[in-house]
Amino acid sequence: ACNFISSAAREEICVYFNSTNEYTLYFGGKYQSTPFQSSLAAAQYAIDTAILEMSDGYDPDKVIDIEMTQQAPRFIDKESIDPSLLVTLVPALIHAFTTAFMLIFLVGPVTYEKLNDVTRSFLLVGVKMRTYLMQWVVYHSLNSILIAGIMTVIWIYWRVVTLSNAGLLFVSHYLGLVQLNAVFVLLMQFIEKEELASGMPFLTVIFSCGIGAAIIVLVSWDSVILTILTPFNPFIGIIQYNSIYCAYDVNGYDIGIELGNNFAESGLLGNMIAQIIGVVFWIIMILLYASPKVGLWVAKMVLRRAAGTNSGINNEISEVDDDGEPLEKLFEPLPPKADVLISVRDMEHTYYPGLCNCIKKERPAEVIKGL
Repeated sequence: ACNFISSAAREEICVYFNSTNEYTLYFGGKYQSTPFQSSLAAAQYAIDTAILEMSDGYDPDKVIDIEMTQQAPRFIDKESIDPSLLVTLVPALIHAFTTAFMLIFLVGPVTYEKLNDVTRSFLLVGVKMRTYLMQWVVYHSLNSILIAGIMTVIWIYWRVVTLSNAGLLFVSHYLGLVQLNAVFVLLMQFIEKEELASGMPFLTVIFSCGIGAAIIVLVSWDSVILTILTPFNPFIGIIQYNSIYCAYDVNGYDIGIELGNNFAESGLLGNMIAQIIGVVFWIIMILLYASPKVGLWVAKMVLRRAAGTNSGINNEISEVDDDGEPLEKLFEPLPPKADVLISVRDMEHTYYPGLCNCIKKERPAEVIKGL
């Protein structure tokens, strides 16, 4: 008779009278419900008093036995309630695509500097590759503090998440953004077309959403598979923590996630650890990519494959031109005790666009770098 009681309505009460002196009191609460809540206690007192007053021969001083079953709180766990896919999946996918749009502001400048030899100019004046790449990660990670804060405010204001700890929500947003920054700074070093670079965030998020949605639909939103994939694919981690927050909020378990309460059992702790591992992993990948020793090792492997042998190769690698001729043959031997290696005449020096173009009007520049 009281099946219509919503499991999300904390103040909704249903009374079912089994007989004149027996009733069952249903309270539509969840974990936060207790038998001592004011609304529940008041309802119980009012019903008991009404039954006594309607009884024949009512005497305020007379005690009448009443059998009462109080079903509050209802015991709610992951097996008794299952948040719908509309609650757990849709907000997660929307947030993942929103993050992909924001990545355009990262991939644009990084790709522009790479394709227009700005990156090369930094390297020619002595900037290390790892320093150049890490400054992009640090710069966008600092900006991500503001972006994560705005995301947190939006989620709370629009009541996507209202019961969970706002600090935990901010940390989840921020870790996801930092991991994305590291991934796409490295990924853009392998892209040679501006059009492909602009579309890469969307290609990646579509692929990631397909995998994440399939796992959530076929397995669960708190599946360990999502946690394992998070270090390698930040979009998977974003989809998982969004699903966790939504599952525990008003449209799901209706209890929220609090530090020290259900932080670990909800799966959010595992997701954050996976995100931190992912940040460290991709920073290591950046450092390996920028390492000259690793680059030399990769070059040796490539030359060995090209030569078709796996052994007997001298460790010294001779640089060759496009025709396969050693570069040493293109230069005349340097005379003993020579002061000049190469003389360049009529060289034109161009300046990087900026506020200091006035410098080139003050004095001519004599530049010979990176030779």
